[in-house]
Amino acid sequence: MLNIINWCTKLATICYICMKLKLYDMEIVSARDFRANQTNILTKALKGESVLLSSRIGMFKITPVTEEDSLTTRICKGLEQVKMIEEGKLPRRTIQDMLNEL
Repeated sequence: MLNIINWCTKLATICYICMKLKLYDMEIVSARDFRANQTNILTKALKGESVLLSSRIGMFKITPVTEEDSLTTRICKGLEQVKMIEEGKLPRRTIQDMLNEL
């Protein structure tokens, strides 16, 4: 009986999320289905289709990494390095050294 209640709770949560985010055309896959069909599911996400992964630990939307995402990551790493330089954890470098590295 407890398994049925848990399943109904998860289903209700998924429906609520889909209604709130207007994700009616989203495909919902279990972790087991994802492992068995990774390539097909990732290809759908790459084509722009919405895919929601459901697992014991939560729900996850599968989306491809965009150029903007990778740029944001690079900026954050650069800011971390500046902080480390200011704290004396990394040596200071000249602009010429940085350009040579590119």
